[in-house]
Amino acid sequence: MMYFNDVNNLNELKSRFRQLAFKLHPDKGGNEKEFSAMQQEYEAVYRELKRNEEEGKQSNRNTDADRRSTIWEDLRRKYHKGPTNGPKTGQTKRKKAHKPDDDGYFEIIEVLIHLEGIIIEQCGSWLWLSGKTKEHTKALKDAGCRLARKKKMWYWRPADAACNYRRKRGYRTMAYIRKKYGSAIIAEGKGEQD
Repeated sequence: MMYFNDVNNLNELKSRFRQLAFKLHPDKGGNEKEFSAMQQEYEAVYRELKRNEEEGKQSNRNTDADRRSTIWEDLRRKYHKGPTNGPKTGQTKRKKAHKPDDDGYFEIIEVLIHLEGIIIEQCGSWLWLSGKTKEHTKALKDAGCRLARKKKMWYWRPADAACNYRRKRGYRTMAYIRKKYGSAIIAEGKGEQD
């Protein structure tokens, strides 16, 4: 590590990153390779500090809560970079890619994995829910999920993934969505589908 040796917490890390960004940014006269190396080191140190902070908070929970938090951590590690068979590369209309840490992504997963009989599928940055959704209607609404009536499935999307051109877009089948954005089953409930 060259840039963040003396950093002990997230606030110090962010402060040090800002200082180095002003110094090393190519628009400010810095070297592009040096700036990208600093960014990569920042991301690695950030993940490590964030994990350490979360482990400290989780240490005093009971066994059942520990099991849930390990599931949550496994999901975070597995889906932080997106689904395994993710979206096709190429130009996108959004300026920045969605990061699962944004918009309460892991909080909604934490709520949904405890609903019995629900199948959670990630397609791009959206979560699609199927299975025994009828008995969990109120819980799904309270969690911020919406019903896609034609698909007969519930979905949750981050705020930055909203589509404002609904009438132009038309109806998309789940097969089309899975093919375009990739698909990964996060949790599979027990029981029959609606």
